[in-house]
Amino acid sequence: MINHNIILPKHIHNDEILRDYSEDYMYLKAISFIKKVKKGNFGEHSSVLNGISTVEHWEKVSSGMLKMYKGEVLDKFVVVQHFLFGKYLTFDPVEQ
Repeated sequence: MINHNIILPKHIHNDEILRDYSEDYMYLKAISFIKKVKKGNFGEHSSVLNGISTVEHWEKVSSGMLKMYKGEVLDKFVVVQHFLFGKYLTFDPVEQ
C-alpha cells in the first residue's frame, strides 16, 4: 500500500474505506475481520494495529514493521533455529 493515493494508515477506522477496498488489500480484509469478531474499543483489543493507524505514511509503517520483525524474530536464536534454510532462505555461517 506504499504510495497509495487514497488510503492512509488512519483509514482503517473508516468503515467506507474498509467496505470498498478490503477485497483488494489483505491488510484491510484482516482489519475488517477483526472489527466483525471483536467488540469494544479497537484500541483496547488491537493496540498494535491501532498504533499503526497513527503513523502518517505506509513507508514508515513498512520500515517499522521490518525493524520489529528483525528484532522480534530474526535476532532471536530460539525462533530462527526452527527455520528451514535452503534456496530461498539461505544461511551463511559466520566464522568465529
